[in-house]
Amino acid sequence: MNLGDKELLIMAKHVSEAPVLHEVFVIGGDAKGSHIKEQFVELLEGTKILVDVNLKFKGKLKISSMFGKNTFDQDYAKILNDFVKIAEN
Repeated sequence: MNLGDKELLIMAKHVSEAPVLHEVFVIGGDAKGSHIKEQFVELLEGTKILVDVNLKFKGKLKISSMFGKNTFDQDYAKILNDFVKIAEN
C-alpha cells in the first residue's frame, strides 16, 4: 500500500457484504492492527461512499513522522488523496 511517499508492506484480510460494505483488517506488516471500512450508500443522484480509517503505526511510521517540516498541509492532502484512490479501487 502506498500512503503519501511511503510504501507500506501489509498483510490484509478483506471482508465484504456486497454491494454495501467493504472492510480491510491489517493483520500483519507495517500497519498491523489498522482497519479501513468503506460503506456504499445509494442516493437518488448517485452513490455516497463513507470511509472510516483507523491507522496504527509504530516508530518511524507514526503519522507525525510522515510529514516534513512546514509541509504538513501539502503532505496531509497527498495522503488523503491516496486514500481516495485506494477506496475507488
